[in-house]
Amino acid sequence: MALELCERLCGKDGLGWHRRLQLVHGGLTGAGGFGDRVASYLGGKYGYDPARAESDATVVHSLLGEFAELLHAQRDAGVDYYFDELSAVDVYSAAFMALFHPLPPEHCEMIPAVRSAFGWLDDRTARALDPILLEHRDMMYSRHLQLPLSL
Repeated sequence: MALELCERLCGKDGLGWHRRLQLVHGGLTGAGGFGDRVASYLGGKYGYDPARAESDATVVHSLLGEFAELLHAQRDAGVDYYFDELSAVDVYSAAFMALFHPLPPEHCEMIPAVRSAFGWLDDRTARALDPILLEHRDMMYSRHLQLPLSL
């Protein structure tokens, strides 16, 4: 189960993959996300197709919901992690949340344009980003991951 969840976060067709394409689409349509040059480069590299933009967004929203549902169930059971103890899923989830809401500058310095791109959320994605995902990310960094990050 852990490997499957890691794949759903990190793999091709996973949350990170589709979020990247969502940020490419936002940049190329002027809505937000990556700037033109970065969006064009990443779009070519990762198979961006504007006809699939809605599908990419739907996958992002669905996966955010699935991961939030798992964390809510675990919290209701008195557990802070995706499983009964810390796993790679927790680490990957914490890292991938930077694609939606970067850590504050004092914890992770970024070029302002990159911070702005990663922090861009359309209304549907903002609604899909359950606060428990960011709470889990913050808990992971405070307990298990070194801050500040050095990129």
